[in-house]
Amino acid sequence: MKQFIRRNEKQMQREKELAKRLIQASKKDRALLILKRKRYQESVAERMLRQLDKIERMVNDLEFAVIEQKVVEELRQGNEALKRMNQMFSIGDIEKIMDETKEAAEFQEEISNMLNGKLNEDDLEEVENEFAKLVEEEEEGRLHLPEVPSGPFPAKIPEQLSAGKLI
Repeated sequence: MKQFIRRNEKQMQREKELAKRLIQASKKDRALLILKRKRYQESVAERMLRQLDKIERMVNDLEFAVIEQKVVEELRQGNEALKRMNQMFSIGDIEKIMDETKEAAEFQEEISNMLNGKLNEDDLEEVENEFAKLVEEEEEGRLHLPEVPSGPFPAKIPEQLSAGKLI
């Protein structure tokens, strides 16, 4: 079509030159007829260009429709894959897996604490109870001890004590 339009443009240019020569030769009727034919060819060329534009738009629209169709098909396939994945895992299964993971993490933390010398809450409570019991026993033991003399100490130790004899 584009080749036809180029040929047609060259032909119209030649006819315009011919019309000028005919006007100079005083053949106005023939010049008018040639200009009318030139104008008709221009209108045909314009219609062809408009049709060519329409065809190009249609081709673009078709190409875009094909792309849209592919996108929709890919979305459909993705949706189906997602549904299959959702069927593979029930909420109960997920909760069970999460609970097992939590238990495993707690067990691992307990092992790490044991290796690092840290105690869990139960062990800490037992240690605190044992400590409190020891403190209580210590305080009870102090209550039964004799009192410390409050008077002045003798400056000289009696001879009987220094000789190792007890009174």
